[in-house]
Amino acid sequence: MADDAVKAVALQGEPVSPEIAQKVQAAMGAANEANLTAMQALEAELDAQTRRGEDGRIYGPNQPCTIINLNPCWLRIGGGMKVNVPPYDWDGKFDENHKPLKNKRVFMRGGREHVGHVLTVNRAQTWLSTGGHTDNVDVGWAQPTLVPRYMPPGMICWHIWREYMTEAGSAQLMGGVLILDGDIHELDKQRLEKSKGAVLVPEGYPIPRGKGRYALRWNRRDFDELFDLCIVRQKDYLNRIAQTAFELFNSKDEEKRNAITEPMRRWGKFGVEVGYLEEAPWMMHLPNANATAEARKICPVCRRSNTDEGVLECAICHVPYNAECTLALMRMGHPVAESYIDALDDESYKEAMEIKRKHNERRQAREVLAGRAAAAK
Repeated sequence: MADDAVKAVALQGEPVSPEIAQKVQAAMGAANEANLTAMQALEAELDAQTRRGEDGRIYGPNQPCTIINLNPCWLRIGGGMKVNVPPYDWDGKFDENHKPLKNKRVFMRGGREHVGHVLTVNRAQTWLSTGGHTDNVDVGWAQPTLVPRYMPPGMICWHIWREYMTEAGSAQLMGGVLILDGDIHELDKQRLEKSKGAVLVPEGYPIPRGKGRYALRWNRRDFDELFDLCIVRQKDYLNRIAQTAFELFNSKDEEKRNAITEPMRRWGKFGVEVGYLEEAPWMMHLPNANATAEARKICPVCRRSNTDEGVLECAICHVPYNAECTLALMRMGHPVAESYIDALDDESYKEAMEIKRKHNERRQAREVLAGRAAAAK
């Protein structure tokens, strides 16, 4: 960051002298240390303001909130939020910051079993926001002033719920998302009987003249009604996907048939699993590995396009665009998953095997030259 500051000073006019560079780096080092101290002070203040009430609930800025994802996809949201909710069948691990390992809950509705992945957010998210600039006379550079800010768990969960459950979001009313105050034990039978089936749900509301900012409040809602709404919207979303995929699959245009993406197939198989759909051919349809020249730069998974001739694979999915791209990546020595090689036609597959054979021969020759392997007799 200090080097960037030196470059910023240099762009303002005269070349940066060693003395000025040293002053800039010292100023940035002091600013970084001050920012770290401010963040630590904010987190300590949030912890001090969080307390457990006489009713056993936790109140304050770190008041926990739980998200339940009943969908076969991750729940993600932009804006720098660090909370990503795994799909219902996730069995993987997270890093040391949060470990939702096999954390599932089964719900029975209408004779059907619904599985949800449970993630409890129990700490506020903190960050540094630009609050203006301070002119540094010694170096002639406007130094940014950073202010520590935070977002409580309830607000984080509400933003995710709003994205996937209301028209305000861009997820096309996907549904399948529940949020509630506290942890998953709020849904224990004894607690629900005591609350007459109601749970506390966070809700953000616009602040007047707040320029897009929201405040948080808690509403008491009937859990069964929330769950039914969640399932109705999920089923509607699934039906829309199935209708779109059915029309694409029955098209005579190969490019349209290849537009059936992996997320579509995943949702289709999920619909069969929960009993919403019957198994259909489009759920097993895989895009043609040898795409036409017009569709050459369209990712077969996410369908994002790319016009850069030097790019051989999707930057999002890391999937080769077509057979030519798969072979080109292999020639350059880049790792290519066996599933993409197996999807090649017979002629391209033979070429891929020949490329692998030559790479293995070169690798063995280097091992011999380096003295790590004996020469073949």
